Amino acid sequence: LDGEGQIAKGTLKIHAVRQPNNVARSEISGGYYPRFRPGAAADDDPLPDPSQPHSWELGEVAFTTHFETSGQGEAEVKTQLAPGLYRAILETHDKFNKKVTARYQFIVVNPAADQFPVKVPNFVNAAKWSVDVGEQFQLVWGTGYDTGRAYVEVEHRGKILRAFWTEKNVTQQMLTVPVTEEMRGGFTVRVTQVRDNRAYLLSRHVEVPWTNKNLTIKWERFVSKLEPGKKETFTAVVSGPDAKKAVAEFV
Repeated sequence: LDGEGQIAKGTLKIHAVRQPNNVARSEISGGYYPRFRPGAAADDDPLPDPSQPHSWELGEVAFTTHFETSGQGEAEVKTQLAPGLYRAILETHDKFNKKVTARYQFIVVNPAADQFPVKVPNFVNAAKWSVDVGEQFQLVWGTGYDTGRAYVEVEHRGKILRAFWTEKNVTQQMLTVPVTEEMRGGFTVRVTQVRDNRAYLLSRHVEVPWTNKNLTIKWERFVSKLEPGKKETFTAVVSGPDAKKAVAEFV
């Protein structure tokens, strides 16, 4: 438990998750208390609940491999998966030969598709929530219902830059926002969807850092033979991004 990486061997399996036939909305309270079969062990899977993807049963194995971590406790595995819902199960043993299991559930999305592949009411995600000037911010919205629409807004410093309804007859759509110099400091994205007496609301800040304000200071000293009492010269060199000259004040 000291946080130091360890060398370990084990297996990694990625299962497709069996989805219900229809989307089920969750409890209005938002809480989830998994139910287990009588006499089930603590690490058993909970009983399936159509409104809780983490309780859905495992399907076929989509990918499996063996792994061995480095001295830093890290290993990298790559594979390609079709769009859908997956659960990765990693198994290994600790130094006492006790079995250790880790699980991670994730969704694979094809950004170019117009139909969302998972039976959940609402899905909103972005590859990253911090983008620099010159890049593009990309956000994917989707719904597992056969039909559905969402209202998307992009706001910067109190001004609505974009506001639109997702297209009809699609259940997945991408928002793309080119990030300009004027958007430094960040902007806000809001996605609103209402379905079956449930409001699915997301409001999130997208960071656009002030990378043009990052300055580097270093000292240069010319070493020469000096007589006692004479002055020596030190020069402070201030540089900005991309090694361009920058104007700065300092004490």
